[in-house]
Amino acid sequence: MKLSELNDVIYEVAPASLAADYDNTGIMLGDPDAEVKGVLTTLDATVDAVKECEKLGYNVLLTHHPLFFKDVKSITPCNRTGEVAIEAIKNGIAVLSHHTNFDNSPVGLNALFAEMLGGKGVTLEAEGALFKVNATLKELSKTIAEKFKTTLRVSGDLNKKIENAFVITGAGGRDSDALRFASENADVFISGEMKHNFAYDCGELALIEISHYASERICNAAFKRILDKHGVKSAAFDVSPYIEVYEK
Repeated sequence: MKLSELNDVIYEVAPASLAADYDNTGIMLGDPDAEVKGVLTTLDATVDAVKECEKLGYNVLLTHHPLFFKDVKSITPCNRTGEVAIEAIKNGIAVLSHHTNFDNSPVGLNALFAEMLGGKGVTLEAEGALFKVNATLKELSKTIAEKFKTTLRVSGDLNKKIENAFVITGAGGRDSDALRFASENADVFISGEMKHNFAYDCGELALIEISHYASERICNAAFKRILDKHGVKSAAFDVSPYIEVYEK
């Protein structure tokens, strides 16, 4: 399989049309005609990820967060993007990135998040996933903390019955339109990077804030399903940029 064909395989299930206007998806670096030897999946493009890819003898790094978000005017080792690009080019490693198009795909992150919580009747709308559960806010929060191996911040009555949940993986907790949609359609809004004032502005809506990283590290599992289906050799690279310090 060529690099361009691998990119097309992902676009088949997560079309570029699903991506946000500000986003950048597809081939970031590499020869579209190069044969794929193996794929390392990861949330973020880092030098360590490129080195792991090289160590495995693979030549494609598949990331969720784009290597290049904005127009690139220079590539130098003075920042992470430049460091990664230089290391990848030096070692003949291509970089593919599939971000909000993958978030909004039926096989992407929002849908997988809902699936992992046993969600029923999942629909994708308002850049997130709306789904049904049967739990109290406390029970749902505990399940999320255990499934995603992380700590949470929760706003609302812990005994509140949750039947309809809305999730946006990543940084959806900064979006006022998302909060409005959740308020009108769900009992709880789950996302990362929740704005402080949302806890005051949410009315009867409960909030669960999960870290951006913890909610999106599942990209490795989502990517693997696609790669396995097409017989592409792959491995996952999962390293958090943070250390969680807490007492059990």
